[in-house]
Amino acid sequence: MKKLLCIAALFSVVYFTSCSGDVEPETSEKGFIIDTVGHFGYDFSAAKMDTSYWETNMNDGGVIGWHSGRGTHPQYPSYSQYVWFRNSQIDTVHYECQIKNYGTTDITKIRSINTNWDTIINPLIPGHVFGARCKDGYVLFEVVEVTDTLMWEAVLKFKFSPTNNF
Repeated sequence: MKKLLCIAALFSVVYFTSCSGDVEPETSEKGFIIDTVGHFGYDFSAAKMDTSYWETNMNDGGVIGWHSGRGTHPQYPSYSQYVWFRNSQIDTVHYECQIKNYGTTDITKIRSINTNWDTIINPLIPGHVFGARCKDGYVLFEVVEVTDTLMWEAVLKFKFSPTNNF
């Protein structure tokens, strides 16, 4: 019985001291933040992922498993091994995503986001850079890694700005 109590106490100490709660995003050189963006949304100005219903608060967009633009993507089928960034709730008139794909370019060289938004939106592919409108500004992000295509999560390196200039 003493052994069982000792094991339970040891397990409790290890369990409760190893759970750290919220994971803070990592800041890289040149002011970019690296963090996981999931399906329930992300607030880029606060650098915080949400775990509730993404359309009802300050979330700027989230990750989904289907094409987030008009129609379908001719090269990347929805509900496959790809995920997309969606921010259609930002456009309160037409509810269309406001995203611009820059492809595989050096994110530090982009000084302004082109607001002629894409209608056929590319999925989140590692190394690709995107600009997007947020509720309170703009975000420039590079896809570092797609961590989960079933739970719709990706690691992004991003910088937020209240204007489309960086």
